[in-house]
Amino acid sequence: MATTPDAFRVPPTVPSRPSKLMLVLLAAIVVGFFVVIFTHKEAPSSGAGTAPVAAPQE
Repeated sequence: MATTPDAFRVPPTVPSRPSKLMLVLLAAIVVGFFVVIFTHKEAPSSGAGTAPVAAPQE
């Protein structure tokens, strides 16, 4: 095995890009998050809400 500087040379690297599948997955997560946030309706809690209606008196 040669011990010249060529033996230790690293081939040129190219910055890696995310795959199309990963981009589609991330987009689906973001869209799903906003769909859940904007369509979620809170159930009325028992402690809050409208005032109790008085029973009719006879």
